Amino acid sequence: MKLISLKNSKGQAFSTFQLLIAAVVALALLGVLMPIITTINPGTDRVVGSTKDLINTLQNQPGTLSLTDEIKVSGKNDAFVSAAAIVEGTGMSEGQINFFANGYSNDFTVLGENNSRLQILVQSRVSYKFGVLCDSKLEKLQKSIEDYSQASPSPFKTEPDLSYEDETARVCIIFPLKV
Repeated sequence: MKLISLKNSKGQAFSTFQLLIAAVVALALLGVLMPIITTINPGTDRVVGSTKDLINTLQNQPGTLSLTDEIKVSGKNDAFVSAAAIVEGTGMSEGQINFFANGYSNDFTVLGENNSRLQILVQSRVSYKFGVLCDSKLEKLQKSIEDYSQASPSPFKTEPDLSYEDETARVCIIFPLKV
């Protein structure tokens, strides 16, 4: 009987060790799959990162309109994009950024003081590019918007309603364009 109980305890230790190995392998697989899963639905982080990169790039190119790559957005997972998140690391304040729904009122709405938040309303994933246009002050930005509005095709479906804290500081407008 002593021999049987010894084999049983060894067998239990072995199965515990197998369970531990399985857990380590599962965690390793999860570590590999998580980056892939997050790129499938990157959410507003891609909007924030892409527009922030464009703002930094456009600092020395006032009046130049630039577009992000195609980004799939859905309000089901990510409801808002904020100016506060975008300006981090750009040297600008959130009062220098305006969002504009650009006529896509079924998919987006602009909220907050000084149009500082873009709410994503669409529940299914929809592809958009986001335009960024910056200028040295509001008056020049309005002139740039007029110039781009007369282009064919115009990136602006409707006229933006702009509201900035400081009209003499550098200002940017961010807006969606359906792909």
